[in-house]
Amino acid sequence: FSEGGRGIPDFGGGYTSPAGHMLVDGDPLPSQVWLSQVQCAGTEGDVGDCAHAPWGETVGCAQPDVVGICCWGAGGDTKKVRQGPSDFTPCPSAKTSWLRLSACTRFGCRLDVKHDGEWGSVCASTGAMAHASAGVVCRSMGFGAGGVAGKGGADGNGRVWLDNVKCSGEEGGIDLCAHDPWGYAEGCVAHDKDVAVCCTGSQGVVPARALGRAFACAGGKREASSGATKLVDCTRDACRLEVKHEEKWGTVCDAGFGDVAARVACRSLGLAGGATVKNFGSLATPGYGPIWMSNTGCSGLEGWVGSCKHDSWGQTGSCTHESDVGVCCRKW
Repeated sequence: FSEGGRGIPDFGGGYTSPAGHMLVDGDPLPSQVWLSQVQCAGTEGDVGDCAHAPWGETVGCAQPDVVGICCWGAGGDTKKVRQGPSDFTPCPSAKTSWLRLSACTRFGCRLDVKHDGEWGSVCASTGAMAHASAGVVCRSMGFGAGGVAGKGGADGNGRVWLDNVKCSGEEGGIDLCAHDPWGYAEGCVAHDKDVAVCCTGSQGVVPARALGRAFACAGGKREASSGATKLVDCTRDACRLEVKHEEKWGTVCDAGFGDVAARVACRSLGLAGGATVKNFGSLATPGYGPIWMSNTGCSGLEGWVGSCKHDSWGQTGSCTHESDVGVCCRKW
């Protein structure tokens, strides 16, 4: 039917036959109610391809609740056929003390991670999560056969903890993979890019949480240097940015320093991305020596952060090493 249709709820509330069957236009309704909680995107080939509760699990539904459909428009259009398996089976939900898979459909479950005592989702703002990253998640949750990156799962709410997660597949946990700084997910405010994962098989024994060096912000390393710019004392949140002036290394005050400047710094080191962490000096090992730059403003075209506009070298007003700026760069 070329022009669509509409649903009619409570269509089964018609007349009752002497035998006790619900009748619509004199015809008895089937006694079996197969589907409930049906949610379609509109592109499926058949209603059986839509997300729904498992076949036959229709607790709370009776014949008076049977839905009706009214179609209109010219008939004769090419009929669509069911694309997926007729037996709807959602991906397995699971939870550990630091990861959980919930809001599952047969295409995937929303992935949440716990950080600093708070649950939040994982985003993929620059493209879908790779299957290698999904495999790391599933194996760390006790699914020995791994899993794949999925789609679907209800959008999350609250914090978005991780973005742009890139695993090689060999890591013991998602926090050991390359990713943007924790909590830095400016492209994921609406949760419409939350990651979904579908694990294979049944959950077995959950391995102990993998210990290791969490992703450090110098492109996965603990430090990086170009001879004029360097990132040192790196954590999984940021590295302290230092620049060389008059043959002496010094820090950069966070006053005026934004993500554009961070991207310039990262690019000069051969690294991608660039995110700023304010007051890094109060969060990690404080810097020492001169504070060379303050009120830094970059256009994004500079080849070195020292070429950006800033106050006179060494004239940094009230800046202290607690105000040293932190920067996080990616490998890719």
